[in-house]
Amino acid sequence: MNLIMESTTTFRDKIWDNVRHAVGVPVGLRREIANYEQRMRIGDLEPVGSVLRNVPSWHEWAHEPLENFVPGLYQRDDGTLRGVRFEGGVESIVTVSCTALATFGRERLVEGWLCDIRDIAGLSAGKCEPGRFDTLDAMAIERCPDYILDISPNNLSKMLDHYEIRIFNSETCDHFVQHEWDGRVFLSNAGGAHHFAAARYIAGQLGQQVPIRGRLYVCSLNAGAVRDLVREFEMFVVGETQDSRGLAGWKMLRAIAAMGSPYFYRMLPAPHSEKTAILLPRENRRAMAAARALRAGGIVDLGAYLLDLVSRQETSAATTAT
Repeated sequence: MNLIMESTTTFRDKIWDNVRHAVGVPVGLRREIANYEQRMRIGDLEPVGSVLRNVPSWHEWAHEPLENFVPGLYQRDDGTLRGVRFEGGVESIVTVSCTALATFGRERLVEGWLCDIRDIAGLSAGKCEPGRFDTLDAMAIERCPDYILDISPNNLSKMLDHYEIRIFNSETCDHFVQHEWDGRVFLSNAGGAHHFAAARYIAGQLGQQVPIRGRLYVCSLNAGAVRDLVREFEMFVVGETQDSRGLAGWKMLRAIAAMGSPYFYRMLPAPHSEKTAILLPRENRRAMAAARALRAGGIVDLGAYLLDLVSRQETSAATTAT
């Protein structure tokens, strides 16, 4: 008897949920948000440590990862968004080209860029794990203390002469990378991390300049495209646990569809490619109801974060100009 009553109650609850979904009330979405285990903070999108790969490659967000086919490979897809729309109450899967996303980022090359060794804030590779350290000085102190015992011009020259520090060679493939919203300059190196960090530390202790010249790749956000994207969509980020494999984001997307709301989705750029961006069209009333539920549930507001990156980039550009 109790089992029958429980089944009847569950059946009635489902009917009532369907009725509320039909009028655009985000009942199921609120439930998924309440059950969401991988609570992200906006700070989780920030780069960690002094390694290049930890800086999110937002300028490459128009590149679609082909991880389902060939791991690690990317293709330029001109800002394709995948999602669902509703016409006459019928859900259909759609793929659309988004101009704002296609023009989201930029990259330019500066040949013969000149800097001082102390201007380099991070590296791209190293057995000394630069990603574990906030600064290269901290890495030098912990990972190569024997190299920095002798604070002298002779030892500085010895460190710089190490064969794996290739940035001083005229035909090197090593180069510099800067993301304008981040501001830091990284050396994209193929080796020599210990000796470079030690040389940089010693130069700082001596107050001695070490000029370095090389190719600089400057990565930036197209501020106009970012603002256009934010004007068109409310955007949120759903993180994943190691075992969920996109399931948390998928459940939220299906809950959004259950209320008759259109949505689009896209994975974030590396190193956050396990996180799902949910894009909700501002022109749609039900999509905005879903956006309010996501914001009230503490889901990270990606649009606000991207606008903050643009603001940082513009501040950095203004500072550089002065």
